[in-house]
Amino acid sequence: MAKILTAGQSISTLEKLRQTMEELGGREKALIASRDRELKSIQQKYALENARFKRQAEAETQKAMEALNEERIRLESHFALRKVRIDHAYENAQKALNEAAEQTRSQQKYENQKELLQANRAHDADLQSVDHVRKSFSAELSNETQRLENSGGLGWRVFKGYGNFRRWLRDGGQPSPGEVSFQDENALLESLKSQLTELESSLSFSVHNALARLFSFVSIWLILCCLGIGGAIVFLMPQVSDAIGATQNRILIGFGGMGGLVMIVYAMGYILARGAARSFVNSFANCTGLIEQCQLAANRSREDATASAREVLQTIESRLEAAWLDADVSATEQCERGLNKLLPQRNRLMARHESMLATALKRLSESRPSGLDNGNFAFHEKDEKGETDQQALQTEVIRRFDQEIGDVCSDWNRLIPAWCSDLNTSREAVRQMEQTWNTASTQGWEVPLSGEPAGCFAQITIDWKEFAPSVPTDSSMHLPKGACLQVPMVFKMPLGESVLFESEGPAPEQIIEAINHTALELLLTAPAGRMRFTLIDPVGLGKNFAGLMHLADYDDQLINRRIWTQPNQIEQCLFDLTEHMEKVTQMYLRNEYDTLAEYNQVAGNIAEKYHVLVVSDFPTGFSESALRRLHNIAVSGARCGVFLLLHRDRRQAMSEDAVVHDLREHCVWIQSQKNGYRLGAHAWTGVHLNWIDRVKLQDTVHLIHQIGQANVDSNRVQVPFSQITPKPDACWTQDTSASLKVPIGRTGASKLQYLTLGKGTQQHALIAGKTGSGKSTLFHVIVSNLALWCSPDQVEFYLIDFKKGVEFKCYAAHKMPHARVVAIESDREFGLSVLERVDQELRRRGDLFREKGVQDLARYRSAEDTQPLPRTLLMIDEFQEYFVEDDHVAQNAAVLLDRIVRQGRAFGIHVILGSQTLGGAYTLARTTFAQMAVRIALQCDEADSYLIMDENNAAPRLLSRPGEGIYNNRNGAVEGNSPFQTVWLNDDERDTYLQQVSTLAQNHASKETGPVVFEGNAPADIRDNHELVAALGIEPSGDPEETCAWLGAPNSIKGPTGAAFGVQSSSNLLIIGQNEEMAFSMIISSLISLAAQQSSDRAEFIVLDAFPDHSAKREMMDQVIAMLPHRVRSLKHERLEDIMERLETHMDRRAEHGAVHGEIYFIVIGLQLFKKLRPEDEFSFSANEEEGDSKPGAVLDRIIREGSSLGVRVLATMDSYNSSQRFLNRKALSEFEMRVLFQMSANDSAALIDHTKASQLGLHRALFYNERRGYTEVFRPYAMPDGSWLSDVRDHFEKRSPRLSKSSGDTCTS
Repeated sequence: MAKILTAGQSISTLEKLRQTMEELGGREKALIASRDRELKSIQQKYALENARFKRQAEAETQKAMEALNEERIRLESHFALRKVRIDHAYENAQKALNEAAEQTRSQQKYENQKELLQANRAHDADLQSVDHVRKSFSAELSNETQRLENSGGLGWRVFKGYGNFRRWLRDGGQPSPGEVSFQDENALLESLKSQLTELESSLSFSVHNALARLFSFVSIWLILCCLGIGGAIVFLMPQVSDAIGATQNRILIGFGGMGGLVMIVYAMGYILARGAARSFVNSFANCTGLIEQCQLAANRSREDATASAREVLQTIESRLEAAWLDADVSATEQCERGLNKLLPQRNRLMARHESMLATALKRLSESRPSGLDNGNFAFHEKDEKGETDQQALQTEVIRRFDQEIGDVCSDWNRLIPAWCSDLNTSREAVRQMEQTWNTASTQGWEVPLSGEPAGCFAQITIDWKEFAPSVPTDSSMHLPKGACLQVPMVFKMPLGESVLFESEGPAPEQIIEAINHTALELLLTAPAGRMRFTLIDPVGLGKNFAGLMHLADYDDQLINRRIWTQPNQIEQCLFDLTEHMEKVTQMYLRNEYDTLAEYNQVAGNIAEKYHVLVVSDFPTGFSESALRRLHNIAVSGARCGVFLLLHRDRRQAMSEDAVVHDLREHCVWIQSQKNGYRLGAHAWTGVHLNWIDRVKLQDTVHLIHQIGQANVDSNRVQVPFSQITPKPDACWTQDTSASLKVPIGRTGASKLQYLTLGKGTQQHALIAGKTGSGKSTLFHVIVSNLALWCSPDQVEFYLIDFKKGVEFKCYAAHKMPHARVVAIESDREFGLSVLERVDQELRRRGDLFREKGVQDLARYRSAEDTQPLPRTLLMIDEFQEYFVEDDHVAQNAAVLLDRIVRQGRAFGIHVILGSQTLGGAYTLARTTFAQMAVRIALQCDEADSYLIMDENNAAPRLLSRPGEGIYNNRNGAVEGNSPFQTVWLNDDERDTYLQQVSTLAQNHASKETGPVVFEGNAPADIRDNHELVAALGIEPSGDPEETCAWLGAPNSIKGPTGAAFGVQSSSNLLIIGQNEEMAFSMIISSLISLAAQQSSDRAEFIVLDAFPDHSAKREMMDQVIAMLPHRVRSLKHERLEDIMERLETHMDRRAEHGAVHGEIYFIVIGLQLFKKLRPEDEFSFSANEEEGDSKPGAVLDRIIREGSSLGVRVLATMDSYNSSQRFLNRKALSEFEMRVLFQMSANDSAALIDHTKASQLGLHRALFYNERRGYTEVFRPYAMPDGSWLSDVRDHFEKRSPRLSKSSGDTCTS
């Protein structure tokens, strides 16, 4: 569309037309007077010029002679210096050749010395190695020699009781024959060790031979002598035999028998030890010989190695000497060749130099007379043409006069028609716009994607005869064709002017229609979402602009929610507008842009809206404060994109005359008069103002609805995320040692807004924004962009989301290496455990910092021998969920958060808290909030504006679109406000970038295994049980002290929740509640986990279930049973009575023998379904049972009470507490010390665990209670495993030892 002039531009153009006419007439008169003055002065000027030129010619001649002499001297000096340079260059070349030769020799000398030094070092190292080997061998040989001496001493002590043996030991034995002179010393040493081992082995038999060793302690001769002396005493002294009470003969016979017995024992010992003694003596001799041979072989090896090293060194020295001689000869020859080439070159240069000097002097001599003659000739030529030049100058003056008069005419014909053309073009464009209006009113309209909003409210007609009564006298300057010119008055943005209508009394219909139609035309010609109106009608109470209220049905921001009529409302509206102007001036323009229009041209899709304040019957309803604010809008509004369409009732008195004065000065002023309306600021004649006929307002309702529909969702601005991401080669390059800094959006027209933490007081951040404000997007932008800029060694995340959604699930799905914890729809308890984990990390870092003696993260990273320590970012969305109840969770969370935000800054731990509103965070102390220096406010109400900022800063309440926010790093003070627009990041784009992060982690071989994931809106995934994965990957052996049936994932950061079966009594598990699917899933996970921890010969499973054939649960159970390598009994193959009878028999057997071999797990799924297992009264009778038959119910009761001590564990599921009362007496129920509860009534919960906590459980939650250990734990049960995972489990079981037969043969129940 052709350019449309604003009303102000049209008025300015008319004013320029009038002023230009007067100016060009004045220029015509001035040119005539100037022409006469110039002709008069030409003659005087020529005489002075001629004299000056003569003096100049003489001076130039003298100067030419001097220059000639100087040039000759310069040439001679130049060539003399050049000759010196040639000689110097020749000498330098000679010197360079000599230096190059010497350099070659030096280099070869250096290389020889370097290699010789290395050879000597290698030779010394070889000798040292030889000595080291020799010393090591000698030490080892010495050890073996000591072993031989020790064995020899022991052999002497063992065999010294026999004379022959002592002689053998003194004489030595016969060594084994064999050639050993050429054996390696190590081989000889190994042979020695082997011989010593044999020696010690042969000796060990004799050491343990009591007969052989008996006489090593007491000599046989001493024994015989003692017996002989005893016999002699009895023989010689008969009284001795009397005292003993035996006859003399008997005593003598006894002594004789004892002597004979001693001789027999002596002979037997000799016979038994003779072979061992001979073997010991020979082995001893062999070992002695081997020691001597080892010494000789070691000496020979050392001599050979020394000679070899000396030979290598001599070879290297000979080679280096030959290399030196070759290098010296080569350097000398190279130098001689170079010198032979230099001399001819010097002679040629000198000859060329002399020739050039002679040529230069000759050229200079020939040019001298020619230059002087040309100067003299020019002087005489000038003198002869003097009069001709004078006439030419006069002719030139006249010609120039004619030209300048022509320029005046040209300016007239260039400016006047051009301005008239601009006005005509604008008029035609307005006519097209009016045609668009008429078409839109009848046939519909399409929203423009670009363009400048405009609306025509009136038209002025120019009568040339009255408007321009005088024109220049030259006939070539004439007025445009036509007696009149019609000029439209257009209200146009962004460079237009405000409009002030004045009338005597309330707003007349013509002005109201003009204002309404102007507003509609602005909306018709503006791209969607670029306009906002504020309507004030204090007299008509909204009637004057009632038709525009239809726009509020689609977007109430288009007209600022309603039409304002009351004084306090008017004052508030003007306050909001002036505050918006302050924001634009201070936050957007900042002396960088003159107007909001310039800013918007650069800002692109984050351009600010234009505001139009529409007022009728001003100043009715305007207070003094409102008048002052209106004055500010009139003076500065256009610069900030705020314009006025204002009607003033002149009959209403005003206390502020300056306001009216400034309104008239800064607005296009339309004033009523007796016979119509006129432009109030210009007293032109021949100018008439007329209103434009348009469609009636009541006929534009359907068009208003079209405009409203077109502006639905037009408030959304999307800045591409790609504008702030790093280039591919810049990913993971940011260092966070000094601070953490990441771009999160656009601020101003072209700058980026950064989130900065870890710098000064900017350690933690608080983010608030109502639903739909873009808070979740901002969280994703922070996490995703940091993951792109920083590696996992630079930043790590703890992500908690309390909302009922899956905002953070993408980070768990992509296993983002930076994430340590990802909590999705988190429970308060899990959120508290995350705070505890971060608090543990804080303490750990404190110990590390104290160990290194540093105070902050930057100094720690610069210290030596430190482990990677990334900055920690704890991000909690909807953090006020911690404090919805005044319980221990809220109290502990408040304490932990306060400690983390106070102490974490020194250790690189930062907190970002997000919330839709801060009103509910009553437990979190304000002192904790005071630590959050960075405040980011998105769209929120006035109350939250004051809460997130300080009490004097309500700027966030003016935010009007999603993603628009205020970044403040001054604890919410006004001076810290920085408005910005968050970048837009949709789910698909986010996943693409997260995949890029995963690829980076793979390329960098990141060791991170992924985050701890808590997905509160879904059951746990058994794949995340790392302990089960580890158990499946190894072959169990023996009886473990404790096995665990893993049930699900805890609501805290720790290992999986499980029921531990140990050696203690009452190790039984009861799962109770009306959630059959989850109960069955826990039984499946228990079966697999127990089987994974025990070998097939150490565990047996008995499974009772009532699943129908071909049901999903039946098929799942059969599949699991089939893949277990353990013995599994079930009702599918045996009767209940038989199973219970056999189990009772095994318990009797174990109780009788007092031995427990392996574990038996008795699993009952849906205990309430097995009526036979219901206990009967001990005095009841049954006609169906034979005498002596066991009752299954009684057997079950015994198993529950006595089974744990005999290695029989019970895992049972039941549907309700009432069923447990029917099937389990109080004693039996107490034996289930481990219980899992689903959601149930408070009374049932209290009866089972003495607490009502199970009544508060939600979806995908269960409560684990351990009576012996005295704790309860909320957890998420595992979902039913899928086929692929079960296939992996089956593969793991098949890799184990061959499985036992599942036939009637017994295993651990034997």
